[in-house]
Amino acid sequence: MQTLHANSSTPATSRPKCARNGVTLLEAVMAMTILTITGSALLSAAMATIQSSSLMSQTVVAEGIADQLADEIQAIGFPRGTNTLPSAGTPRVAFNHVDDFAGYNKTPPVDRLNNTLGTEDPFIATRNAALQPQPGYLSKFRQQVAVERLSPNLNSFDVVTSDTNYRRITVTVSYQDAAGTEIPLVNRTRILTRVEFTP
Repeated sequence: MQTLHANSSTPATSRPKCARNGVTLLEAVMAMTILTITGSALLSAAMATIQSSSLMSQTVVAEGIADQLADEIQAIGFPRGTNTLPSAGTPRVAFNHVDDFAGYNKTPPVDRLNNTLGTEDPFIATRNAALQPQPGYLSKFRQQVAVERLSPNLNSFDVVTSDTNYRRITVTVSYQDAAGTEIPLVNRTRILTRVEFTP
């Protein structure tokens, strides 16, 4: 038998419980845990991307420095005859033989006249500020050159100490990271041959 409200012709039913407003402590802790895990994963991915792009830009700069120096060495050649090695600190413009570059080691990288790469000479020309490297950026790079005398041996070369018609030059450019560790970025190796001119 149904009971009726006093002023109503509808039967009395129990009221449904109202939906709760708010979040339990357990739900809040779970949400924070999920956010923390995904946030740290996203942050790690972002840091890896930034480090990768930074290394790529350093490698591009190092490739340019290495190619420029290897081209310069290749253009000099190594004529037959005695070679007088330049004294320490001599600008590369005085180098007249490939062997002059043996053991060359310079930081920051310099041009043939011993001017630090990336510096501006306002009397010659000045690049737009957007095209200039940050002050001190190139000072973290190092140029190194190894020169070896080679003797052909079937399908390869042997390294020898006597004068030959072949040289192998290896230009290495490294970068000093924030911890002070030098990281080799680029190695450029070329084998050069002496061309004899006959009248």
